[in-house]
Amino acid sequence: ALQAHELIPSPVTERLITSCLSYLEHSQADDGSFYNFMSYARVLEPQPTSEDCTGRALWALGEASRLAPEESQRSLATEMFDASINLSIGSGPRGAALAILGLDAYLRAHPGHEPAAEMLKTLADSLGELFDRVSSDTWQWFEPSLTYDNGMLPLSLFHAYARTEEIAYLRVGRASLGFLEHICFEDDFLALVGSDGWHTRDGERAICDEQPLDATALVLAFRSAYLATGNHSDIQRMRRCFEWFLGNNRLGLSLYDFR
Repeated sequence: ALQAHELIPSPVTERLITSCLSYLEHSQADDGSFYNFMSYARVLEPQPTSEDCTGRALWALGEASRLAPEESQRSLATEMFDASINLSIGSGPRGAALAILGLDAYLRAHPGHEPAAEMLKTLADSLGELFDRVSSDTWQWFEPSLTYDNGMLPLSLFHAYARTEEIAYLRVGRASLGFLEHICFEDDFLALVGSDGWHTRDGERAICDEQPLDATALVLAFRSAYLATGNHSDIQRMRRCFEWFLGNNRLGLSLYDFR
């Protein structure tokens, strides 16, 4: 909503920004954590928060602290972000990656914020260490299986590299995205790891139940790879990933209805 409003401001995007930020504020607990579910009766359900939920909230708030059209919205997003900044310590790889994206956005709005810069480095280091511990010559990944939202991990490391110029982040980002590219492209179309079984290190890749979330993550990852390295093949891959939504996929069917 923020990026759409930045591109083409409208009453629709204004309402979306206000609604989404209000929802996040309503969902934030006193300790800075976020409730993950709300019932149809608008009652927050007291289930444990998830690392993904926290990471996505930080990403949204980091962007809102920078791009929200009203000063009051930017101030609120900043206040909420500050209350949650330490929640990503000890997160798994996806929670850490999502938080890195939020921290990078936050630092664009608050470039002198040392706690955010230190947290970004801590999380990026943790991803790099995880990759070096788990990966092998034939399995260039952070975990012993490929599951969902995989592109977010190299994406976050390209962001961390762009901010810090730490070459280790670029190395791991490039290697892990190259591994995804090897796994997820057949001929000239994107064929994602299916959620009906995923893909373990020594197993067969599931082909059923591909998820739009994964295609989106790869669009963003290849874009960031291009911005970090200037490699034009990454732009071509980015476009192929986007075309997955429009019919350049295993079944040759568009997932998007232009009506």
